[in-house]
Amino acid sequence: MIRFLDLISFLMLWGNALILFLMFCTFLPIRKNAAVQAAAFLICPWLFNVVVYSNDIGSTLLPLLGFIPYIALFYRGGWMEKLTALIEVKVTPQRGLGFDKVAERIYNYAEVDSVYLISGGFDFMVMIEGKTMRDVAQFVSDKLSPLDTVLSTATHFVLKKYKDHGSIMVHKSKDERMLMTL
Repeated sequence: MIRFLDLISFLMLWGNALILFLMFCTFLPIRKNAAVQAAAFLICPWLFNVVVYSNDIGSTLLPLLGFIPYIALFYRGGWMEKLTALIEVKVTPQRGLGFDKVAERIYNYAEVDSVYLISGGFDFMVMIEGKTMRDVAQFVSDKLSPLDTVLSTATHFVLKKYKDHGSIMVHKSKDERMLMTL
């Protein structure tokens, strides 16, 4: 009888962990990384045990406080929404150093997320995130354009993200039209 109750308890624990994990996947999208998903799934039963069966407030609050960094890393909600800008930069490479020294000056700015040397009409693609278009424009006019090697810039703003760093950002809507035949 005790083994049966242990088995039921074990199945309920993992069943609740699975439900908790599916809730996390639904409301706080986990990136498409199998290692992160496995780690989250293995943490769920421990979290469920601590929250449900703990007797003191400290043991209950500690795992819940652990979700703050999780939310900061994985949540893609509106309160964290930032404006992404792609800035094409045409430069004059420096003699003997090429594009590397110019790229170093650009990527050392705190606002810059990525700098790529590209082919085509421009030399660099600079990606930045700002809260507003004004923030991006101020960065370009105050910091990027005044560099002596920068000849011109062209700024493009991301209007909608469909896929970002492996995560699909849009959900397909169901076609709820009825099939009609004549």
